[in-house]
Amino acid sequence: MTLKSALMAAALAAGISSWLAGASIAASLSKIKARGELIVGVKDGDPPFGYRDDTGELIGLEIDLARELAERLGVKLTPFPVSASSRLQFLQQGTIDLLIATLAVTPHRRQAAGLIEPYYYAEAPALLARRRAAVKSLAGLAGEPVCTLVNAYYNKALAARAPKIELVPFRRLRDAAGALADGDCAALAEENTRLIGLKSKRGDRWSNYAIVPLDLEPLPWAIAVQPGEQSSELGAFLSETVSAWHRSGRLAELEKKWLGANTPWILEMHEKLR
Repeated sequence: MTLKSALMAAALAAGISSWLAGASIAASLSKIKARGELIVGVKDGDPPFGYRDDTGELIGLEIDLARELAERLGVKLTPFPVSASSRLQFLQQGTIDLLIATLAVTPHRRQAAGLIEPYYYAEAPALLARRRAAVKSLAGLAGEPVCTLVNAYYNKALAARAPKIELVPFRRLRDAAGALADGDCAALAEENTRLIGLKSKRGDRWSNYAIVPLDLEPLPWAIAVQPGEQSSELGAFLSETVSAWHRSGRLAELEKKWLGANTPWILEMHEKLR
């Protein structure tokens, strides 16, 4: 084979490969409908977003969202439990059609998956402290111990904002919360969604505590599909659906159902898109 022939063959192969990849992406939504089943990666141990009730049934805010997607498509929902470490792998392998599994948007994940915009949810670091302490900010806790979680993404930002606070890390939220209740910490730093859930779940225990917002950017969560599929028919369907959820107030409604209150981000998105 001549060099010219080899180059033409390579170009043809590349073109066919590209066409097949495009055809596969474009057919995703039709395949789901033809199959009559939407397979969604979800958490099964992360209340209130995705977890199992006493009967073993999967429930939570993200389970409700997955169910509504399936209903809009007129197909059966098959929830597929994933963990933080396995979720992207299952998506890339094609085991699942999409992810709704507390996936925060990061530069790495933008490369590893197709992230759907607008984002459906977000969380932001906040403090839980006794009302009588009248904590207004991190600066007001200088020299005080602040309970947090080991390797939490916001720990560096907290230390940078208030280098004089003493971060006391715990492996589990319930242990950090227990230390706060015992007076071992002046406040508990955690995502606002978790703190709202904590207060609503055990209202009496935390009735004398207040959630204090911090001046830190919220970290958005995205529905994820395979790389490139965000521009496909499936991606367009998901984007339009998330927009409708924000516009109608459905996401605010579900957040209040599962957390007991609304975060500022959800309310701002509702106002922005309605």
